[in-house]
Amino acid sequence: MVPFFVQIKCKLGQSYTVANALAEAEIASEIYSTAG
Repeated sequence: MVPFFVQIKCKLGQSYTVANALAEAEIASEIYSTAG
């Protein structure tokens, strides 16, 4: 397994929606979130 990081720019207030969609897709074993 090779770790990689992808940065996604979301509209204000949509980061949880995007994170949930990624988690439900089961395409990654771990998902990290950063803000700022």
